[in-house]
Amino acid sequence: MKNKSFLIGTLMITTVLFLGQISFNYFFDSYGFFRKNTNIDTASKAIADGHMLSMQGNYDERVFQQAIVEHFKEKPQQILIGSSRSMMIPSTFFQQNGRFFNHSVSGASIEDYIAILGLYKKHNLFPKTVILGIDPWIFNKNNHQQRWKSLNESYTFMMSKLNKDLLTSPSSSNTKRYAQLINFENTKNNLLHLKETLKKENNFKVTATDQIDAMIKKPDGSILYPYKIRYKKDSDTLTEAKAYITGPVYSVEDFQSLSNTQLFENLINHLQNHGVTVIFFLPPYHPIVYHYLANNPKYHSVLEAENYVRTFAQQKNITLLGSYNPDIYHFRSNDFTDGMHAKESVAKRIFNPHP
Repeated sequence: MKNKSFLIGTLMITTVLFLGQISFNYFFDSYGFFRKNTNIDTASKAIADGHMLSMQGNYDERVFQQAIVEHFKEKPQQILIGSSRSMMIPSTFFQQNGRFFNHSVSGASIEDYIAILGLYKKHNLFPKTVILGIDPWIFNKNNHQQRWKSLNESYTFMMSKLNKDLLTSPSSSNTKRYAQLINFENTKNNLLHLKETLKKENNFKVTATDQIDAMIKKPDGSILYPYKIRYKKDSDTLTEAKAYITGPVYSVEDFQSLSNTQLFENLINHLQNHGVTVIFFLPPYHPIVYHYLANNPKYHSVLEAENYVRTFAQQKNITLLGSYNPDIYHFRSNDFTDGMHAKESVAKRIFNPHP
């Protein structure tokens, strides 16, 4: 009898906690899965209108990009899509022929390329130039990148334009959306956002200067890091670069062979067939990290990825800038902020070798 009462009590507590999680995630929907996130909507409009933001806390970068595109009064003529390794690239690196915007998101995968371009395709207006920051994990099916699913609807739309045969059909968009009600990561992010709200901290604030200790999002979509990264000591960068290769290397573990190449080529062909000029950018790694990857057979596919991109660029007459190998440009440790992120000056030398 006692065991039965215990089981009933446990079941009731579990049910209450489960329903509590669902209710919390539904009503405190910081990522805007079920209703428009007013913070993201206001901030994206500010960026689209040409304002600069200081940013903090947790938010869905992909949803933010979608909101920005929706708020543009005039779509950019030049865009860049890449990972955090391409976020620092500003409009000043390019000749001004219409607005430039950097749509880079953390851990970008090929699905992010497709989804973000799908946002433009929905408006029947591709930019004239698309720069792709290509990381090696783009071609690693085991990269464990899932954040693109916030833009699943746009991804599905664009995939239908590329090749329906390549479109996988996991759960529907609505099913994935409602799955967020019991997603522990979403619950954790909502709790963090609640903490910031109670502290009366706004994730996004319009700022007239970038000389403040905060993550800065410029009107062109590029970023400036907080002071601890912006002005990091060279010795700290070296320490972090060494630490970067002591464990699993970001998104290139189990990188046994190149994948997604057909999908990548279909995407590029589609852009070129619609008159879009495509440019490839290969962000360099810190010298210690690159030499470790290059000399370790476990990561041979990283080098194969660069060789593949170079060969394909030549075949398609596409301008390719940069290299995973920092030695080609004589970059050193003090040109980086950690094992995989270079300073803005690195991209500047790559995009403007003869200023």
